[in-house]
Amino acid sequence: MYKNLIISWAAVLALLISIGGGIYLVDYVDTNIADAKRQAIARSQRVEAGWNSSELNLASKITVLGDSFNNHVNASYLQQTQTDSSIDNLVQDLERLSALHDSTAAELSRALRGQEEIRNQVQLLQSEATAVLEFLEEINNALILLRTRLDSIEGQSTETEFSGEDETAQSAYSQACPSPLNREDHLPSLQRAMDRSPASGTHAVVVKFDIQEDGSTAVRDTASVTAPNNLVRAVDRYVSRLSFVEQETPLIGCERIVKLNMGERSRRMPW
Repeated sequence: MYKNLIISWAAVLALLISIGGGIYLVDYVDTNIADAKRQAIARSQRVEAGWNSSELNLASKITVLGDSFNNHVNASYLQQTQTDSSIDNLVQDLERLSALHDSTAAELSRALRGQEEIRNQVQLLQSEATAVLEFLEEINNALILLRTRLDSIEGQSTETEFSGEDETAQSAYSQACPSPLNREDHLPSLQRAMDRSPASGTHAVVVKFDIQEDGSTAVRDTASVTAPNNLVRAVDRYVSRLSFVEQETPLIGCERIVKLNMGERSRRMPW
């Protein structure tokens, strides 16, 4: 009887333990489920918050990229507009330069034609001036010869009223000037001066000189209308070196014309 009672109590106790363990297990499970649910909710919230944050960041980045793209497009459009304007201005400048070039070329062509006309006129005037100078040279040489002849005739036909030394000088002037003794000795120096001179044509040099008692020459004046100065000086040296026959009285007022033919370089002189 006690054995059955003990067994019954044991069974009851076991049942109670089993029930209590079941309850505890249920509570434990419920507790774990609640914790897991809370953790799942918290994780879900964190994930949602992260997702929302990522979405916001992505939206912000998209907005920034969109703004940057719009700014770039606007800048590109503005730059393109400025480039188009610059190209238009450049084209206009090129058109103005082309028109200026055409105008300058036309003016230059007119100036060249005018210069050519002026050159032709100058050449014509030079030809006419050369012809006039040659004609004047011929007239001058003829006048010099005529003056020399007139002076010679006047000197030969003049009657003097001077006396003494003056009468002797006047009488000597009326005499014909003799020919030099050493003309051929000094012609080469005059010829060399002619060869060195760039002058051309024929030139008459009038020489006035006196012949001293010893036959030496005293040149008083040497002049020419057409001959250059170097040739006039050469004729002066040539005449000053000439010697004549000695005489008792000086021969005053001799005058001769030295004709220089620069074309032929001739050594033949008038006297």
